[in-house]
This record gives sequence, structure tokens and C-alpha cells, in this order.
Amino acid sequence: TNALYNYDGTDWTAGAAQPVGTYGQGSFGTQTAGVVCGGSAPTTSNYLATSYNYDGEGWTASPGSMNQGRHYIAGGGTQTAGLIAGGDKGPAKTDNAEEYNGSTWSNGATTPDIRRGGGLSGPQTAALYFGGSGDPGARTDTATYDGTAWSTNPSIATSRRLIAGGSKNGTTSSAWMAGGQLESPDARSALTEEFTGETETVTAST
Repeated sequence: TNALYNYDGTDWTAGAAQPVGTYGQGSFGTQTAGVVCGGSAPTTSNYLATSYNYDGEGWTASPGSMNQGRHYIAGGGTQTAGLIAGGDKGPAKTDNAEEYNGSTWSNGATTPDIRRGGGLSGPQTAALYFGGSGDPGARTDTATYDGTAWSTNPSIATSRRLIAGGSKNGTTSSAWMAGGQLESPDARSALTEEFTGETETVTAST
């Protein structure tokens, strides 16, 4: 779908539809300065490399394309300092990371491992990358990015992939994640985990 909804803390209202209906795209930024990128369109078998900026009212096509088209992308950061990591570029997953400055994309340091559908929280220079699907199966791996290189961190407690819920604006010392798909076929997670920089805490959702 290309539907978009804005949230004001209480209610959801329909906003301007995305230029292209996609799934598995990456996203980052805020309600009035957001970005969507990549993904796949139901009408094509291609892995898209396009990106669009959102200003809270409408969409503008970015003049620059991602260096590697893909879907199931983890995204974080701001509209002028964004970061994406991992994904599926068909038929293989990728360890590619890219940085976005509001108009153009550049390659960053490759992630420590290859995966898709992970979660990403925090700014471009202090990002936390966690979970996802590797070879084989769902992952517990966690890594931080300082804008130059990746470092390994304590693993999440429950392996999961396709993580969409979490703190997009977290930090490498304060972040949370929720939901996702477990290793068992069609199993879903209701757990929330919090990250403090050194340890993870698992709490049950309500």
C-alpha cells in the first residue's frame, strides 16, 4: 500500500499517500521531516533504490538513489543525517550500510554480518542495530555504529526478525524494541526489550 497516517499522540489521521506503494522499505526521521527508501513494489520484481522526503504534508522525490536497491531495510537517524543497514537485495541478504544527507546517498562501513529485517535506533553517528534474519534464521546480534565503524554489543534476549517497533530516536545507551517474528514459522513476539548500553532487559508487553 501507499497509505500514510500521522499520529498526534492520541489519534491517527490520513496523510498524503506515498508516491509508490511498497513493502519492506526503510524509514527514518520525524513526522515533519521523514524519509522512506527502497522496498519492493507489488507490480515489479525489482528491489527499489529510490527515496522520498516527507515534510508532514507531502512527498518530494530525492535527487539521489541508494547505491544498492533492497527491501526489509533497517533505518534510523534524521532526514539530513540518515542511516540504513542490511536488507534483502535478492536473492541474497546484504551487509551494506548507507548514509543519507538529505539528497544523496554514500556507502558507510559494512555491518558485522549479513542480515535483513533488523531494527535500527539512534542517530547516524551513534546508532544501534539489532536482530534480523541471517543465515540461518533469526538473530540476537547487536552492534553500534559511530559514523565510521561498527562495534559488537550485548545480544538481544530473544532472537527475532522483521522488527518494526522500537525507538527510532534512541541512543547507543538508551533504546527499546518491541514485537517481531520469532524463529518458529508464523510465530510472533509480544516482548519488549530495553537496551542500556551494557545490558538488555526483557519485559512482557501489556
